[in-house]
Amino acid sequence: MTLVEGAGVHRINVASGFWTAKEALAKVLTTGLMAPFQVYNLAEFRLTSAGTWEGLFQNFAQYKTTVWIGSPYAFAIVLPKRTALGLEDDLRQVL
Repeated sequence: MTLVEGAGVHRINVASGFWTAKEALAKVLTTGLMAPFQVYNLAEFRLTSAGTWEGLFQNFAQYKTTVWIGSPYAFAIVLPKRTALGLEDDLRQVL
């Protein structure tokens, strides 16, 4: 499996998604991006629907991220891996 999965993805969206996911993890860990940036690396990042990405972290397997990318905003949330969200439709309206 490759790190990024999704047909026809835009590189700027992937880069924005990576950044917001890593920043959200840093906030959960309360490190404020003070650790080496590689600590926050993603092991997997895939497009699940239009503008919505999900990922798993290389060094923190207990967490997952969901990233919503809209124009001009990106929003990421990091949660325990087994948590299910029901916010997707509401967030797409905001973005």
